[in-house]
Amino acid sequence: MEHRQWTRYVDEMMGQLNADVTVPGLMWPLTIDGVKARRAAAPDPMANFVGLAHFTEDTVDAGIQQVLDAFAREGVPFSWVVGPTSQPPTLREHLEAHGFHAAEALRYAGMVLEPLNRVGDPSPGVTVEVVPTGGNSALYAFAARAFGPPMTPDLASIGFRIMEAWAPHETVVYLAHLPETAEPVGFGIAYFDPDGEVLWLGGAAVVPEYRGRGIYSALVAHRIRDARVRGYRGAIIHAMKSTSAPLCERMGFQTVCDLDVYMAPSATGEGER
Repeated sequence: MEHRQWTRYVDEMMGQLNADVTVPGLMWPLTIDGVKARRAAAPDPMANFVGLAHFTEDTVDAGIQQVLDAFAREGVPFSWVVGPTSQPPTLREHLEAHGFHAAEALRYAGMVLEPLNRVGDPSPGVTVEVVPTGGNSALYAFAARAFGPPMTPDLASIGFRIMEAWAPHETVVYLAHLPETAEPVGFGIAYFDPDGEVLWLGGAAVVPEYRGRGIYSALVAHRIRDARVRGYRGAIIHAMKSTSAPLCERMGFQTVCDLDVYMAPSATGEGER
C-alpha cells in the first residue's frame, strides 16, 4: 500500500468514523454536511465527535458553525478530530477562531508497520490471554482504570459495544498478566480486517503501577504475532505521542500522519479533566 493510501486508511479508521456504525439506543451517526459525525447517548465529548472534514476556505467557517449548531440542538458536548485528509489545510486555525481548544494529551501519531516483521519477543513473565467482551462489566471498569481520566467505565462500555457491533471486522481483546498478580495488568484490542490484509491495533493501556515493565510491548507483540500467523501484511495504530508512540517507533512502526483532537467550546473543561 502506498504512503497516501496508508494515510487515508489511518485517518478513516480513527474512531471508526467512516464505518457509520449504529448501536441502537447507544450510538448513531449524525448527518451534517461536510463532516462525518457521531452521536452517543453518553454526554461525553470523547463519545460525541466529528472528523474527516471536507470544506473549502470559502465554506469552512459556515461549516464549523453548522456543526456547532447541530450539537447544540443535540445538547451534548463534542470533540473534533483533525487528521491528514481534513480540509482545508487551515482547519485547525479556523477551529481555534471558533473557540475550539486542542487537547494536548490527545495528540496522536498515525503509525504503520509493513511488512509484519518480528517485533521482538514478549517480555519475560508477561502472559497474554484472549477474553470475551460482551456484557463484561469487569472489563469496562478495568479499561477505565488502565487508561485513567478522561476514560470512565461508561465510556469504555460504549467503546466495547461499538466494537462488537462493527461487523464484519473481527474484534479480539487481549489481557496481560504477571505471575505476582491475580488481576490483569494491561489490555489491548485488535481489529482484524475481513479482507485479511491489515490489522488495526485498537486501544491499549497498562495500569499505572505496572508501567515500564514491557507489558505494553508484550501486548503489541502478541497481536502482531497473531496477525502474522493469519497471513496479514500490515498493521496500523493510533498511538498517543506522549506515551505509546515512542514505544511503537522502537518496534518498527513508522509515523505516516498526525491526528489531533479539538474540544468544542462547551466541552473544553470536560476534555481536560
